[in-house]
Amino acid sequence: MAYNSQPTSIQNPEESISTPSHWKDRLFHRREFHEPIKFIPLELRYGIGYYGGGGNWVLDTKSNWIRYDQAVTRFDGGEVNGRILHAIDLDFFKTNFTHFILKSSWADIVSGINFRYASLLYSNSLPISEWGQTNTSWGVGSKQFSPRILSLGLSHSLHLQWFETWFIQSNYTFGLASSKFYQTTDGGLDADPSGWGTAVSYSIGIRYILDPGLDNRFSVGLEFHNGYTKINRISDNNEVTPIKGFTLQDFGVRLSLSAFYGGKRTSGDLAKSYFYQGDYLSSRENFAAFIKEYPNHTNRYKAEEFLKACNIKIPEQLFIEGKQFEEHNQWEKAVERFERAKLLTKNSELKNSVNHHLNRIARIQLHNAEILLENKSAQDAYKLVMQTSRYSNEAQDEMNRFQAEALLAKAQKAMDHGLIYKSLEFINLALEVYPDFAAKSSALRYRAAGLLISDANTAEDSEDITFAIYSLENAKKISGGLGEKNEKILDELLERLALIDERDIRKSVIIKTDTERQKLEAKIKGRINIGMTVPQIQDRLGEPHQRKLETVKGEDIQLWIYHLEKGNDLQLSFREFILFKIDEK
Repeated sequence: MAYNSQPTSIQNPEESISTPSHWKDRLFHRREFHEPIKFIPLELRYGIGYYGGGGNWVLDTKSNWIRYDQAVTRFDGGEVNGRILHAIDLDFFKTNFTHFILKSSWADIVSGINFRYASLLYSNSLPISEWGQTNTSWGVGSKQFSPRILSLGLSHSLHLQWFETWFIQSNYTFGLASSKFYQTTDGGLDADPSGWGTAVSYSIGIRYILDPGLDNRFSVGLEFHNGYTKINRISDNNEVTPIKGFTLQDFGVRLSLSAFYGGKRTSGDLAKSYFYQGDYLSSRENFAAFIKEYPNHTNRYKAEEFLKACNIKIPEQLFIEGKQFEEHNQWEKAVERFERAKLLTKNSELKNSVNHHLNRIARIQLHNAEILLENKSAQDAYKLVMQTSRYSNEAQDEMNRFQAEALLAKAQKAMDHGLIYKSLEFINLALEVYPDFAAKSSALRYRAAGLLISDANTAEDSEDITFAIYSLENAKKISGGLGEKNEKILDELLERLALIDERDIRKSVIIKTDTERQKLEAKIKGRINIGMTVPQIQDRLGEPHQRKLETVKGEDIQLWIYHLEKGNDLQLSFREFILFKIDEK
């Protein structure tokens, strides 16, 4: 049953909260609640580079890349293949110090120790003969330019991650470097000359995470590298070179492999994805968990903002879900959603919409209750109205009528099983609850009195007549009257009893002791049979000494126990108020 007269989204400007748009958030804040990267124990980078820069097409070197003691023939770097170098970087113990010191990390910046080794793949010949013309010691032998660089310093990395399986990483290193740069004809490096200076490098690249679900994860990647090494302190003890210093600037690509801890997706990231899917209940649950788990997270304040937005949007979500259940006639689920929405919202417009739907469901449920009454299911009808009265004033107004109907139905059932006294009690309760049922109650009450008279007319001895009169008098007290015809019959019964010894009649009317009951047992015991009703047993044996009641598969089961004179017990078992078993133990 579709019902779409109300809007599915209710907004109140006074309750709005500023949250990023979805596209902007995915672009710039995709993993803002992730766990910080805490530690990188080891990172290895290896690659090929080309030293030069500053000249034409980045192939020529700058004119001042080598500085000399005197004016000599410049070394231009040689052939292109002699400028290719390979390098390896090892980073150790890179730690997110802001996370460990400040307990908060604005970005994944890790710092550690860097060691670098770099050398040329091929060497180029130096203009030794020309240099020897200026200084004979500079022109001794045949020398090749093939610097080997060793550096030790600090490494810093910045991680930018939008997705779970890959991220962008930029690196910066700074350290001290040493170099030997004269190669002899046999391929070795001369210990003299040598130098030292500073080394700086920059790189940026992409990393792929091999196992994103683990705590200790591995990544591989490719990055573009640029760096330079300034060897500006030359040691030339044997006066073999005019070189006073040089700067190697290299460009290239490197492959990387690293292990790291942290950086995982958290409940905050999951909460945000739920938020943009419109599942604000799940979002609120996960944001609350995130704040509890990461109380010092840098973006905790953002999580709190989202949490406030969830609290505002949840009633709207509940309202929409309630409408969906209502359209499929799932009334209980619809009411549960509407009631929660009404409880949580401060939006008066939304409350009015919720009340509109609750009133509509209440009218449907009251109609269903009337149908149950017509189908002789008064107890079920009363339960349905009682449930509906929780959210409907109209149902509350109908509560007493349906409760009285349920009581009268119980009275009818008790009467059908011969429980006249119980029936009269239910009738009187119904009148107390709903006085407008006076006529309906009187009809049932007179019928009950007629049943009692009928039993009295079949009595054959003083005991049976006495019990019948006792029952009628009690019925008269409970119901307030038996009707004129039944009153006359009661008077006739009293006259019949007047012919019997007054003393014996009084003893039978009120049985006060077990001794008097025991005198009746011998006479009555043989007169009870399977199939008798509860009232018939009461007429013959009176009330039991013990009574046990239970319900089995919807049927009323009773066990009545009478203590006999010899110490035995007479046990009578009833199913639905009919005697079905007699035992003596």
